[in-house]
Amino acid sequence: MEANAARPLLISCFFGGQIRTVYPAVWGCHCVFFSNSESYRSLAEARGWRFRLVKSMPVASDYRQSSIQAKYIKFLQFFEEFPEFSAFSRIIYFDHTIYFRRSDLNWLQAHHTSGRPVLVLRHQAEERTIWGEVEAASAQERYALSMPETIQWLRSMERDGLVRLDGQVDATTIISYRNPGSVRELLDEVYAQTIRLGQPECQIIWSALAQRYGSSIQRADWHELEPLWRVPYQSKRDRLADFSKRVFDRLRRQFSV
Repeated sequence: MEANAARPLLISCFFGGQIRTVYPAVWGCHCVFFSNSESYRSLAEARGWRFRLVKSMPVASDYRQSSIQAKYIKFLQFFEEFPEFSAFSRIIYFDHTIYFRRSDLNWLQAHHTSGRPVLVLRHQAEERTIWGEVEAASAQERYALSMPETIQWLRSMERDGLVRLDGQVDATTIISYRNPGSVRELLDEVYAQTIRLGQPECQIIWSALAQRYGSSIQRADWHELEPLWRVPYQSKRDRLADFSKRVFDRLRRQFSV
């Protein structure tokens, strides 16, 4: 695949387990879906993606381990295995739970103009802090299992003055990269800590380490983009409730003083 300065590389992935569908690729873009399971090839290609099999990651039966493996794609650790993608200067990653549309791409291209190599959205729960994310994530088994080690690491970072746990947490479900080589140190560090801690809740690790890279990161409110998240997995009643909530939140922000 030949890099084109005018067309970004859009990437998503799913490792292990079972998913019922893959969202459609954005037409006219370089869209690549990564997985360590060959079973998703036909599903991804039918929705317009180019499929790449990640042979370096064996399929795990544990969903928690599969979630950790997916960080290999999110934090751009795959260039050695797939060198054809290393030439792209613009890469947009989004989780497989995000229905990424042409309008989302247009918004990111129009707003990621600060010259900073990363644009990330703030957490959709307004004012969610790193410590608040720790508390929320601890209610889920796959995150709770390694949470004691994660808390110990955060407290150590806090004692050394390297992190503020009352800092706002980022949503790493969508990350826009421009010249990602310039933030390689951050990406490698986040990935390494995710593996070391065995912690699939990477938003905690990212938000802690990213505080030292503030000049490299542009942030936007989640509600500015309003990405569609998990919509096809919801019932009609849940979709209506979700839509009503988004409309209400938009009106509340519009008329608040």
